[in-house]
Amino acid sequence: MRRVRPRTSRTCVFDSSLLAAMTYSVHATLDVVFRNGTVYRYFAVPAHVVEALQTAPSPGAYFHRQIRTRFRYHRLTSTSPPRARRGAPTPTPLASVRGTWRV
Repeated sequence: MRRVRPRTSRTCVFDSSLLAAMTYSVHATLDVVFRNGTVYRYFAVPAHVVEALQTAPSPGAYFHRQIRTRFRYHRLTSTSPPRARRGAPTPTPLASVRGTWRV
């Protein structure tokens, strides 16, 4: 009999001018990837806040109102990725992660 491991995180890719993607773990940590490539980790974020972020009409506005200053955070990256050449496809952060959701 094969044991199934529980999913440890959920990833969502945004169609937003501010946010590129987010990953939420079962440990209530929220990793937010911004369009400029910067990544922040927010701690002790309740699941209902993350669900509201995923379904918000404007994820960037929801993030500013409900998450940015309300939860302890740590910046994970300090530099922006190099800009793509004109006409080159733009990679989506976290797109290769299993279980990716598109909003």
